[in-house]
Amino acid sequence: MYCRSRGVQLFVAILALGLMLSSGAGATITDCPGPVGFKVYLDKPSIAGNQVPDIEFLFNELYFLFDERKEREWVEWLPSGDAGSITFVQCKQRQPSIDGSDFDSPLVDLLYNEDVLVELVASLHASGNSAGVAHLSFVVVPVRQLHFEKSNGPDGLFRTRLTTSGAQADFVELFKRVRRIDHYVAAGLGVKAARQGDYEVAQGGLCRSLATLGNDASRALIDLLSVLAVQNLVSAQADNRYKGPLLLLDSTQPCPKGLP
Repeated sequence: MYCRSRGVQLFVAILALGLMLSSGAGATITDCPGPVGFKVYLDKPSIAGNQVPDIEFLFNELYFLFDERKEREWVEWLPSGDAGSITFVQCKQRQPSIDGSDFDSPLVDLLYNEDVLVELVASLHASGNSAGVAHLSFVVVPVRQLHFEKSNGPDGLFRTRLTTSGAQADFVELFKRVRRIDHYVAAGLGVKAARQGDYEVAQGGLCRSLATLGNDASRALIDLLSVLAVQNLVSAQADNRYKGPLLLLDSTQPCPKGLP
């Protein structure tokens, strides 16, 4: 037992050391302490070009923009109490590769166990008077963890490219158009809660994401969320201990209008 324990400790130490090292060209993975509960990691954007904005100012604006939107809009569908609290965490020393290659199974397991729902990686380019370009990668941790576990389904890495609307690289205005983080947070919450048997939180997150993802979303992600919404509802209705409102729903329509 002692030897086995020492072996586990050695493995954890090696893993932690690996996370602190650069895991790819220009990529750095460091620990990002956050509060207990569900979290969204906002990694410090990497930036290139000859007209570099104030990255600290931009990073703070990004944080306050998303946090304010959460308080204003997410209250409509997030469950009350601790289960529904989601915190944005600024990871000021963390810059993973924009292609998502750093998010292998060990790192994703670590993030999953720390209740990280989504990690946003951003790479920005600003040059002269031309429009700025932002490459964004959304890592939906519970979806990616499920992908590694089942070896199928969506890989949990979702990317998009945006450009600033004017000649100047106004990235603050650009990030105001980033609505996808809302959908991916709802998806991450729904998938994680479903796997934990938290029926109402799961149904709320899954249905919110399905209602707002849009036609340009990943078909594989939509299919996964749709299947989980049915499975979660069936599980709730088969659980003799559960006495909540999901008992009133039909499994052929697990996300009726108004939920959430």
